[in-house]
Amino acid sequence: MIKINKICILINWVREVDMYMNLIKKIPKEKLLILINDLNDKEIERKNNSKEILTAIKKEKLKYKFYSETYNKEKYKVILSTGDSGAKKIDIISVTRFIYSRTIGIILEKSYLSALFLKIFGRPLTADGISSKISRKYYPEKQLGDCVVKYPWSMELNLKEFPDTNWKKNFDIFFTHGVYDSKLIRKKFKDSKILVIGYPRYNNLKKKSFLIKKYKKIFKLKNNKKKIFWIPTHVDIFKEMGTNIINWTDKFEVLKKYYDIIIRPHTKTINHYPEIVSKLRSKGFVVDNKSDRKIGEIFTIADLVFADYGGSVFGSIYLNKPTILLNLPKESKYLSRKEKIKTFDLLVRKKIKSFEVKETNKKILQHCKKLSSKKEENKIKNLKNFYFGKKNVVTPLNEVVNFLIKKLD
Repeated sequence: MIKINKICILINWVREVDMYMNLIKKIPKEKLLILINDLNDKEIERKNNSKEILTAIKKEKLKYKFYSETYNKEKYKVILSTGDSGAKKIDIISVTRFIYSRTIGIILEKSYLSALFLKIFGRPLTADGISSKISRKYYPEKQLGDCVVKYPWSMELNLKEFPDTNWKKNFDIFFTHGVYDSKLIRKKFKDSKILVIGYPRYNNLKKKSFLIKKYKKIFKLKNNKKKIFWIPTHVDIFKEMGTNIINWTDKFEVLKKYYDIIIRPHTKTINHYPEIVSKLRSKGFVVDNKSDRKIGEIFTIADLVFADYGGSVFGSIYLNKPTILLNLPKESKYLSRKEKIKTFDLLVRKKIKSFEVKETNKKILQHCKKLSSKKEENKIKNLKNFYFGKKNVVTPLNEVVNFLIKKLD
């Protein structure tokens, strides 16, 4: 295997280009290589993914290679990855787990013993039951690098499973968003090396006035209304896919009189349900479906943010944006799964106002108007400090780059 004395960044999804770009720009080009993940390109969720990454990387004139041409052939001194490569393998462990899940696991699910075990042991012991797959996820990063850095994906965490116990043997250093995810990692991996880096994608954003002019042209906005940024997550239960958007569109009718509403459906949702873009546009929404968008710019021009689940709510908090959360129906299987593992995006609802779909348009509009108050502004700032810590906790990017360069020979 060829050893290469460079910092390599494994980009697994096109949206990761934006996540890494401010860091990439500070690493000397001769010390950097981008590795494009071209695994599983035939999966619906990864449709055109590697092609779109390639387009974005070429635009920045960066050196790159494909994962498929380097795995087990080259090894880099330092590699950064979010850990979301999608790599899978079938072995004796995965087959044994699959047999267990499709026999005992299904019995536990149907008898509701799984709920009892969840309360007693903190796990349902079903091994995913009917939803299990014969293959299992694995992390290829140790095969790609000597020093492996886990780059933070988002604050979409859960108290039951974060961090993944497999991270300990597959990653050497953990970059984190803030004090809260650092605390959880340190609690599980006591001797772990941690560096708080915040959200580099939101560093050095241009002024709101400049960006409003830019996006008025891009989105062809002809008025001076305030802006709502609606950023729904991907609901990965097939029968519920897109319901977190479609169920709410009529509720936004009254808001359209006062606001331009920019909605950014998740890329995975669009890949499964491409017609949702035209449906939303026909209802008067501004749809942002550019996969490698600098998402911090849309947050910046927003006066209000509407989110539901996933990490977007924490990006909104990080940027001090007034935020409203939209709930799925209580019978939702997606929601039920989140409740079992206690995800952060559910816990934050104790601090941020959330609405059920049955809520009146009038009440939602009234709450939107309240969000511009000083009290709401302070509430978001306090939440930011709670999850991320104060500014001096975050390591400046120049220091992050120096830290990585020192790992090279």
